[in-house]
Amino acid sequence: MADPLQTLETDLSTLATADAGDPQNGTATAQPALTAAQQVLSLLADQSLVGATIGAAVSGVYTAIAGAITDDVVKALQSIAGELTSPSMAGVNVGDVTSALSSLQNVLQTAQSLVPGGASAAASALASTSQFATLFGNLLSDAGSLGAAASTLYEIAQQLQAIATAFTAAAQGNP
Repeated sequence: MADPLQTLETDLSTLATADAGDPQNGTATAQPALTAAQQVLSLLADQSLVGATIGAAVSGVYTAIAGAITDDVVKALQSIAGELTSPSMAGVNVGDVTSALSSLQNVLQTAQSLVPGGASAAASALASTSQFATLFGNLLSDAGSLGAAASTLYEIAQQLQAIATAFTAAAQGNP
């Protein structure tokens, strides 16, 4: 089975190449496809081309997208990667983690079945958390080690940060 983290990183490398030499602190390099996309997106935010109202609205959307990528996704990936390599995880192997996540998934599924009104917010939250536990367990298992998974998460965070930076630059409307 292919490692989904590695597949995602490979797919993102079309837009930005991660600094694999320094996964935690490196910076991804924008590729020509991302640079071209940024220039095209800039045209839609250029008030001299599309007018002040549309340009300002598009700029606001780009800024919100960049903020969501950076503040939500990138920081979450970096936090998870940091925890995977923290001293508290020393000596923990992937099998133990995936087993614990599998047990968590079973508990959450049971709890979800006991919640009255299966479509309630509580049932939905339990289902989402159960799905995350399954997905995260599979991702870790496929990576082979906590360290490898952490490095890949850091590299994906670099790539997504480069994409967020392109949106921030496009929001200025200057191709």
